[in-house]
Amino acid sequence: MRRLVDSPHSVSPHSVSRYSPRWWLLAGALLLAGWLNYAPYWNPDEGRYAASSLEMIGGVEGSQPDWVVPHLNTIPRLNKPPLVYWLAGTFFKIFGVHDWAGRLGSAIAAVLVLWLVFQLGRAMFDEKTGIIAALVWASSIFPVSLGRTLNTDMLLSATMTIVLYGLWFAVREGASWRPYAIAGIGMGLAMLAKGPVGVALPLLIGLLYLWRTRLWNRLRWPGVLAAFLIAAAISAPWFFAIEQRQPGFTKNFIFTENLARFSGSVEHHKPSPIWYYLPVTLLGLLPWTPLALSALARSHDQDATRRANRLFLWLWAGIIILFFSNSSTKLFSYILPAYPALALLAADGILRAAPLTRRRVTGALVALYIIAAIATIISLTDNNTLPRAVGLPYALCCALILLGGTVFIVRFWKAEQLWKTAVTQFCMAALLYVCVLALAGRAAYYEDSTRMFIALRPQLQADDIVAQVSSFSPTQIFYLQRPVMLPNFNNTSGLNAVALAKSPFFPRNQSHDLTWLFQRRERIFILTRWRRKDYRVPPGAFTWARNNDFKLLSNRPAPRDFRYDFTAPKKARLDTDPSAGLPPQP
Repeated sequence: MRRLVDSPHSVSPHSVSRYSPRWWLLAGALLLAGWLNYAPYWNPDEGRYAASSLEMIGGVEGSQPDWVVPHLNTIPRLNKPPLVYWLAGTFFKIFGVHDWAGRLGSAIAAVLVLWLVFQLGRAMFDEKTGIIAALVWASSIFPVSLGRTLNTDMLLSATMTIVLYGLWFAVREGASWRPYAIAGIGMGLAMLAKGPVGVALPLLIGLLYLWRTRLWNRLRWPGVLAAFLIAAAISAPWFFAIEQRQPGFTKNFIFTENLARFSGSVEHHKPSPIWYYLPVTLLGLLPWTPLALSALARSHDQDATRRANRLFLWLWAGIIILFFSNSSTKLFSYILPAYPALALLAADGILRAAPLTRRRVTGALVALYIIAAIATIISLTDNNTLPRAVGLPYALCCALILLGGTVFIVRFWKAEQLWKTAVTQFCMAALLYVCVLALAGRAAYYEDSTRMFIALRPQLQADDIVAQVSSFSPTQIFYLQRPVMLPNFNNTSGLNAVALAKSPFFPRNQSHDLTWLFQRRERIFILTRWRRKDYRVPPGAFTWARNNDFKLLSNRPAPRDFRYDFTAPKKARLDTDPSAGLPPQP
């Protein structure tokens, strides 16, 4: 098995440059990093990270800059390491408090993964495979969406990819120290991005690969030690500093926020079946899923080097998916670190698919895109999420892109013009995402409370009180740049329980009658859900704004020129809502 990586695979640079120009990498990077302000931050996850990052730099009323202990609504938030807050806070300081600035860290991480995927594909297979793998990564649903989302998932994926990149080259190059330094940097950043899981999983993948290929003698053990020392030098200072400020943090973070969540003893999400990630994985790879399935036919290969490389990629993707499949807490974004490997496998399968496989994939492609086009038209014109007049242009745009792209993709695929197939697929996906991002920005008015508070902010006065019940929409804190009152708060955000119990912003009131809030002297605004019946609103409340799910109430009437009503016809409750007759916003 030792010869698996001893025979390097070389490709003529002249033949490669003719068919796979590297400028397609720039197109992929632009797709990942462009239009980061397509919509305001979404609740609850983006809102939590955005508000905490703003509070970290002292941008929330009453807060002081604190780069060691993250806070949310004045309370220490100790369930996540600081890298996501550091990046967003730094970009807020440099570029100003903008939506795109907070998402810039995830976008940079996504572009970094694109480059690493290209480099791995070029080294493992050839340059054309590396470029196609980068395009698969840049235009699959999960990387595109999570790459423009302010959270920890893309940062974890990037740091784990750095570790695995370093591990693979350490085995391949043998004598070089550079891969060990790269792996060490990746491990240190992974600890600051998510915690021990970002180090443990890549090391498990590397150990299984070495065990299977019997290449232990290719490692330089002093290099391994150096990698761990680099990782400790990067991550240990913050863990030491926060332990001094919050005694017991390290124990709680490792055993409660990691091991307990994995085992299910601490659970804030509904349990999911063990097979949950099977459909999720296929969904996240769209629109490449049918083409990527051709990689399954590449399990047997006469070339030992390619076989070993695919083994590494299958272990990479498989271990991550299996690990989180056995976790009690399952969120779709957890398996994002598997997608760099899936992109490489997909690119290899696309370029080397057998004729029979291509015929089967062609049928799957046609069926998938026709079904997607029909489903898009139906879902966007049913007056449920959006009014038909708003959703119809986007539905037609997406359907035309899907059907038109299918014609060219099938034509190139059947003609064995595989490079053209991949490029056409990427272009079709890019057009779809532009359309979908524009739709998401419009849907934010109807499906999220964030824009209510963007509209409300110019109306606020210094002594106004903003509160919310029956939900937690932390984007309020970010866009209003002030703490909000959260009566009877259900702490699923990792806030310090001791500090929370003492805070005036988290009052406990056994009665869910909200009269006591509306009777305050100050002007108060309360965000509520339409369909929740676990609270009572006094008859004299005034509705300032509403959308499909939320309404904003106050103890004072709205100014005559303030109107905010984004409600789809099927969601309207005009007979029960005091805002009946408010004209919808354009």
